[in-house]
Amino acid sequence: MRRKKERRQTQWAACSLRVEHITLHEELEGSKYVVEFDFLGKDSIRYYNKVPVIKKVFKNLNLFMENKQPGDDLFDRLNTNMLNKHLSSLMAGLTAKVFRTYNASITLQQQLKELTNKSDNEAERLLAYNRANRAVAILCNHQRAPPKTFDQSMANLQAKIEARREQLELAKTELKQAKKEAKTKGSSDSKLQTLVERKKAAVKRCEDQLLKMEVQATDREENKQIALGTSKLNYLDPRISVAWCKNMEVQVDKIYNKSQRDKFAWAIDMTEADFVF
Repeated sequence: MRRKKERRQTQWAACSLRVEHITLHEELEGSKYVVEFDFLGKDSIRYYNKVPVIKKVFKNLNLFMENKQPGDDLFDRLNTNMLNKHLSSLMAGLTAKVFRTYNASITLQQQLKELTNKSDNEAERLLAYNRANRAVAILCNHQRAPPKTFDQSMANLQAKIEARREQLELAKTELKQAKKEAKTKGSSDSKLQTLVERKKAAVKRCEDQLLKMEVQATDREENKQIALGTSKLNYLDPRISVAWCKNMEVQVDKIYNKSQRDKFAWAIDMTEADFVF
């Protein structure tokens, strides 16, 4: 019990913010009524942001901070249960999580529309999907500390990329030699023509493999401090991802693993490609 209590005290969310977690600026960097947030969020990862708000919100926050110490609760008359009760009075079934789920889902749909291109190859489409998912994770502050093995893992991947580049250069050289020999001996030599086609295929294969590895490296680097799984499993309508897979001709198992596919079987079975959240 003690460990759980200590952990709760090292991370905060909207209802549990303290006075010390925000700074109010009547004007900052060309914007009026700016709230500067600085606190430890989920998994004790720092959340820092500057958000312009309307004047009424700014004035209310000023009132909430009056006569309080830095360690006092900012919203001392509010807790999650009270907030959800109020939201439910406005709309049946509405809670903070439902509100967050809507924001996350609509953001994913918008980002997928902006970032994905059907003319891209599969690796590039998956990179675009992860970038859209990352925009949601940032919105929800789903950050993480970089894995301890990250640097070594990236070094290993970069070594593989360099090796693949060398293979590609060798394949291009061999293709050039095969073309030269075929040109010298004429097009009547079927064996040489077959060799040229085989060398072309080898170059194409190396190019595809290199691109896939480079995209993988970009994806890892961009997501080293982002927890994509949290939003994907808990805050995103899975029908958006399933519809995207069908539209982009990407297998669902590239997005969801076996246990996740079991969890979202209902969405996989019922969702058509034209689904819009």
